[in-house]
Amino acid sequence: RVSLGIAVRHPIRLTLVTKVGDLIELVGTVAVAAGTTGLAWYTFTQTGQATALSNPNGPVLMAAFLGVVIGTVMLHPFSVVATAIMHCFIADEEMALGEGKDAPEHTPAPLRAWMKED
Repeated sequence: RVSLGIAVRHPIRLTLVTKVGDLIELVGTVAVAAGTTGLAWYTFTQTGQATALSNPNGPVLMAAFLGVVIGTVMLHPFSVVATAIMHCFIADEEMALGEGKDAPEHTPAPLRAWMKED
């Protein structure tokens, strides 16, 4: 309930952080999948390790699929944590303003300075 209130009062901040986190997740997933697929293709076609394969396309496609799954699993926590940090910062900011303070109390100084530049 409180989180929804924060999202309603600060939609631009949260949307920006969410979209940047999603973009980084997408770029990272594509990089992991491309690296995995390229390595699988190289292994199956150039090294001579897969002499029993008549066609390497099936294993390479499976490696691509697994690369996407692994990349998503590895990078999804990044976007979730970025959103959680923004929620915590905004909550700390609102609590400080409610107590009459001029700055968030629990936010680390580098994050506070970076957010002030905004």
